Amino acid sequence: MNNHNPLKTAVLLITYRRLDTTQQVFEVIRKAKPPKLYISSNIGKNEEDNKKVQLVRAFLDKNIDWDCEVKKLYRTEHLSAKSSISGAIDWFFENEEMGIILEDDCLPSKSFFWFCEELLEKYKDDSRIWCIDGANFQNFNSKFSYDFSKYTLIWGWASWRKAWKNYDVNISKFPQFKENNIINSVWEDKRIKKYWLDRFNDVYENKIDTWDYQWIFTIWINGGLVIRPKLNMIKNIGFSSDGTNIQKATPLFKKMQARDIEISIYHPTFILQNKQMDYDCSKVRFRIKPLFYKVIDKLFK
Repeated sequence: MNNHNPLKTAVLLITYRRLDTTQQVFEVIRKAKPPKLYISSNIGKNEEDNKKVQLVRAFLDKNIDWDCEVKKLYRTEHLSAKSSISGAIDWFFENEEMGIILEDDCLPSKSFFWFCEELLEKYKDDSRIWCIDGANFQNFNSKFSYDFSKYTLIWGWASWRKAWKNYDVNISKFPQFKENNIINSVWEDKRIKKYWLDRFNDVYENKIDTWDYQWIFTIWINGGLVIRPKLNMIKNIGFSSDGTNIQKATPLFKKMQARDIEISIYHPTFILQNKQMDYDCSKVRFRIKPLFYKVIDKLFK
């Protein structure tokens, strides 16, 4: 990985009405100078929101000042977060074989782009790897630069058309997934299994407006793995009243900083899920306390 080499990979920036966070994320993208920049912009629900959206669009139109191909998806009709974001990613991968995705509140470190680029190229023909994450909620000690997870955290990530083409925003296969207890092949812990069956059921019944649980579901039903960097490379700066789904930051999220990874990426010897990392992620990111931790708590009380 060489941060000084010109970036070759296309970037999708997904925006809405937050000018302050968009400016910060854009400035890091501007320094990376991707050769292709895709911009998706949802329109507001009302006149007040539309004014904010137009400020974001005007800023982006004015400040793309490096040599790059720009493609815009500026919506004229408001869509839900579920439809707007998933549709933007559909659009991106209709045009690109692989690429990097950032929402307007995901502030990356500089090396994030080259980290994604190197691993997109390395694993482009490996059917086991479905996604490359930039976020890590529990930095882990390892001689390698990354490890493999079942979770995708989607705070700055990258993937391939070959993977995303399997995405189903409506998770139409959920009834068969539930009926055949496929969750048992993904997790052993009863609490984690119940948590995700409940989340997937909420998506299937349209009880929540989100797109990311569907991506997790897609990866799981295809036996995929996600690359997780050993250092967190994304800071979420979107915790505010303008946030669509996350408005309040936990103390952990407030402390998270976007860090740069070493110049040379050290690749793991084996492509296997890091189970301990995923159980920790269940607890730290999704606030599920697996039974494993309940036993440990009893032992050390």
